[in-house]
Amino acid sequence: MAKYPESLDDTPPPPRRRSRFLTRNMPGLSIVLMVVLLVGIVLWPYMVITVPSGHVAVLWYRFLGFDAYCWCLVNRGTVLNPAELREEGLHIIAPWNRLFIYDSRLQSKSETYHAISKDGVSVIAQINTRYQLLHNSVGVLHKFIGPEYFNTILSPEIGAEAREVISRYTAQEVYTSRDRIQQEIREDAQRVLADKLNQL
Repeated sequence: MAKYPESLDDTPPPPRRRSRFLTRNMPGLSIVLMVVLLVGIVLWPYMVITVPSGHVAVLWYRFLGFDAYCWCLVNRGTVLNPAELREEGLHIIAPWNRLFIYDSRLQSKSETYHAISKDGVSVIAQINTRYQLLHNSVGVLHKFIGPEYFNTILSPEIGAEAREVISRYTAQEVYTSRDRIQQEIREDAQRVLADKLNQL
């Protein structure tokens, strides 16, 4: 009986090339695989980003490069084109770029403002501001104002307009004409904010 049935002259067959390659390179391949896995785990939070429901994201490029989202060459900096805003869902970006997420739902914040009435009485007014971002303007808002836009521009302007409107009325009128004062503050704040934001 032949010791090696595959061989006609009873000599051992040569080892297979694939198994020789794997045996010889197994330590190197293991190290490369572990390094790739480690780099993937470390970079995962910077590359795979989820934009939650009711939000929109603005992409900021560190370098000039190619964007697979729009299949175009993009400049570095904030993406201002509304068509390139990142909508809800999962997005993969280069680890050196950043994605800034904005809430595009209707929001509400209450602020307390101190004002002086027409007759010199100190009045404390608590104003509830309801606001919502315009989808196509989020890129411009991010570039010129930033994520803290409420504290940077909305709250100070509303406070200034509230103080100005309250200073036109006496303390008694402030408490008896609240609807009219509220309407004036809303109209003045919308006008001033529209003028300032349209200059961006």
